[in-house]
Amino acid sequence: MSAGEARILTTHVGSLVRPPGFAMQLRERQAGRLADADYEKALRSAVQQVVQEQVEAGVDVVSDGEYGKMLGWEQYALERMEGFGPRQELQMHTGGSAMFSDMQQFPDFYEEYWKHQELSEGIYPCIGPIRYTGHNALQRDIETLKEAMKRAGAKHGFLPVAAPASAFALSPNAYYKTDEEYVLRAQRHCARSTWPSSTPGCTSRLTMHTCRSCTTGSFLLEQTKTSGDGRKSGSTH
Repeated sequence: MSAGEARILTTHVGSLVRPPGFAMQLRERQAGRLADADYEKALRSAVQQVVQEQVEAGVDVVSDGEYGKMLGWEQYALERMEGFGPRQELQMHTGGSAMFSDMQQFPDFYEEYWKHQELSEGIYPCIGPIRYTGHNALQRDIETLKEAMKRAGAKHGFLPVAAPASAFALSPNAYYKTDEEYVLRAQRHCARSTWPSSTPGCTSRLTMHTCRSCTTGSFLLEQTKTSGDGRKSGSTH
C-alpha cells in the first residue's frame, strides 16, 4: 500500500457469490454451449459489477471475486497447466472413485450436502511433467480487474489465488518421485511468476506471495508510473 494511509484499509479474501445470470452462463460455458466471445463479455460485465459493489460497500482493496476461475477456487489452476488428467469423478458414495475420511465419517451430512451443490471439482492425477500454459488467461484476469477498478474508482486491488497445497489437494502424484518434488515443481512453474502489463505510461505487475506449505496466496497489483524524464514512482496495491 502507499505510504501515508491514515487508517486501516478494509479487504476480504475468497470467492464471491456469482450473480444468477453469470452463474447460468458459467454452466453454459462448461457444457460447451457458450462461445468464447460471449463468455469474455459476460466475465467483464460480472467483474465490473462485483468490483463496483465492493467499492459501494466501503471495501478499500477489491478483488475480481475469483470470477475468472472455471474449476472452482482451487482447481482452476489445473486448466492453466499441462501434466494432469484424465478427470475422475469426486463422489462420496460407496463405489465412487474418490472418498475422503470426513465423507466416510459423516455420510449423512454429505448425502444431503451434495444434493444442493453444483461442484465442478474432480480428481485430476498428475500424470506427466508440469508446465504452465495459462499466460493468456492470467493476463485476461489482470486486465479485467484493472478495467473494473478504473470504472469503479478503486485504488487498490488483488487477485486471490490458490497455493500449491490447495490447488493440488485433489490431484494425487502419479509421476514425480516424491510429493515434495511434485509440489515444488508445481510452485516453480506457476506460483513464482510476474506478468508485465502493456498499459502506456504505467508498468503493472501481479506477483504471487506464498510458500510451499501454504493453502492461500494472493496476487498483489503493483502499479508504477513513469514520468516524462524516465523516473518511476508508485505503490503496491
